[in-house]
Amino acid sequence: MGNHRLGIGVRLVPYVCGMLMGIPALRLDSNVAFASAIGTSVVAGLLIFEAEAKRLRR
Repeated sequence: MGNHRLGIGVRLVPYVCGMLMGIPALRLDSNVAFASAIGTSVVAGLLIFEAEAKRLRR
């Protein structure tokens, strides 16, 4: 299961980065979009990890 979550994170960072840079209303620099994408991926990963941990504790 760990490789699956890693794969999701690896695909999520470039997707979110491209999405943030592609929204004209935001006008984000590439570095800001990259940092935001990493932050979003970390939060998503923590939420997935916590959900999985709760499921395994039952």
